[in-house]
Amino acid sequence: MARPNIIEATPVELPDTDLVAKMLRALGDATRLRIVNLLIDGPMIQKELIAEVGLSQGQVSSHLACLVWCGLVGADRK
Repeated sequence: MARPNIIEATPVELPDTDLVAKMLRALGDATRLRIVNLLIDGPMIQKELIAEVGLSQGQVSSHLACLVWCGLVGADRK
């Protein structure tokens, strides 16, 4: 019988723990997670996101600001 491969796990250096916590908190919100999922297929303008998630402009803007601040999405003003 062949011996199974032995995997040696080693720790990796994590980024700033405060930033990681903020990113996880950002993704813990269902709306923000949905926005990230929508953006996987490519860039969208805020108006398209508003239509997809069914929230007000202010709410979507707030969620996007959080995602941009955490570095999970990028934003260009046009």
